[in-house]
Amino acid sequence: MKIEGKPYGASSFFGMAIDFPDIRPLMEELSKFGSNLAAKHLAAAMRRASRPALDALKSETPVGPTGNLRRAVTVKTIAYYDSGNAVALVGYRAAGKGKTAATGGKVQKGKDRAFHQGFLEFGTARRFVKSKTVKGFVAGGFQRKEHMRRVNGSYVQVKAHPVSLFTTAESQGSIASSWGSLGEFKLIKQKGGRVKTDPGYPSAFFKRSAKGQPLTTGSMPMSRPIANAYRASMSKVQGNIAKEITESIAAAGRELAYKMTKGV
Repeated sequence: MKIEGKPYGASSFFGMAIDFPDIRPLMEELSKFGSNLAAKHLAAAMRRASRPALDALKSETPVGPTGNLRRAVTVKTIAYYDSGNAVALVGYRAAGKGKTAATGGKVQKGKDRAFHQGFLEFGTARRFVKSKTVKGFVAGGFQRKEHMRRVNGSYVQVKAHPVSLFTTAESQGSIASSWGSLGEFKLIKQKGGRVKTDPGYPSAFFKRSAKGQPLTTGSMPMSRPIANAYRASMSKVQGNIAKEITESIAAAGRELAYKMTKGV
C-alpha cells in the first residue's frame, strides 16, 4: 500500500484520502473474521488512527467570519463489507444539507458548508468588481459629523446626522462589502475620508474604488491547509495504524464470540 496526499473530491467531501503502508499480515488476520466484521472493525481502526490528521487539519484551518470551514473539518470512514476493506477520509464537508443558523445575510452557518475550501487550498486570481450604479446601500448607523457645506457660493453649517442611504454612480467607482452576505455593520468615519467597519474585518468589510477606477479585491494566496496537514500528520498516522488494527482484531474476536454464544 502507499500514502496518497492528493485532494479528494467525492460525495460533497474535499480532503485527504488516507491510505496506509503495507499492513498485509494484520489485514489477513482480520479477514479471518469474515468480510463484514473485517470491514466494520477496519473502518473503526482507521478512524482512530486518523485522529492526528484531523487535529492537524483543524489547526491549519482558519476560523473566518462564519467559522464554517473549521466547523466542517471531519473524518469520514467507508466500510466495504463485500471485500472486507475500508477507507478513511479527512477533510471538509460541503453537502449544504445540514442544519443552519443565520448570520444576518445570505450566508448561513453550518457543519457542512465548506464551499470555499478550494479558495484556500489553491488560491485565486486577482478579482475585480464590475463598475455599476449601487442604490439603497444602508449604512447601518453611519453618523455624519457636523461640517460646513458650500451652497450657491456660500458656506452653511450642517448639523451631525445619521446617514441611512447613499448611492454611488459608475463614474464614482464601485463598492464591495459583506452587507449582503454577512449582514449589517456600521461604518465609522476616519481621517482623510476613509471609513472602517464595526465589527471589523473579517467579520465585516467595506471597500470602494477611487472615482473612475475599477475596484479590485485582490487575490488570495494558496494557504494549503489540507496539504500542510497531510505533511504534518502522516508519520503519526502511520505509527498508529498497526496498533489500532491489532485492537480491532481483538474487538472483532470478541464480537464473533458474543454472536456465537447468542446464536446470532
